[in-house]
Amino acid sequence: MYFGPFPAFVRIPLNFIYPNGRGHWSRITGFCAGMIALAAFAALIRLALRSSQLSDRWKNWLGNACLIGFALGSPLLLLLGNLSIYDEAIIWALAWSLAALYFALRSRGTEGAVLTRSLLAFSLCAGGALLSRVTFGAPLLLITPVLALQLLRKDRMRNLAALFLPLGAALLFYVLLSYAKFGNFRGT
Repeated sequence: MYFGPFPAFVRIPLNFIYPNGRGHWSRITGFCAGMIALAAFAALIRLALRSSQLSDRWKNWLGNACLIGFALGSPLLLLLGNLSIYDEAIIWALAWSLAALYFALRSRGTEGAVLTRSLLAFSLCAGGALLSRVTFGAPLLLITPVLALQLLRKDRMRNLAALFLPLGAALLFYVLLSYAKFGNFRGT
């Protein structure tokens, strides 16, 4: 399954609400995914520059240069420039994986409700990346045990549930959908 089902989950209710937009929703949803990707990358840059020794002015310059470089130098602009339904899954997977990386980094060094929300957001974003395109979601599955190892020292069952339940549900759904499509688990 090269393209995951997530973009279709976004288009189905939109087609139900406004059937005349059928075939054009990928442009709108792709644009939304592009904005999520830019916001997640900007947040990652902000986290990275927070601990820098540079002055605030240089941090702003460097952060803006990185954001412009990402927007113009990554495949994001190319995919958004001539968006088709086939490119939509790639853009959503990129957006979800960048957002998942942001929440994974945000969970480091936090405790309590902030940690639980960050882990839950990571798990939801990683599941979205997995359901958008498995090549973007699979590396996030490898990051999950590393995050879980940090939680074992804190002995929080709520945090482990927030980390594993949404991502586990997305993985189970992906495997079952792949089985329904190919009739065996080798198609995955």
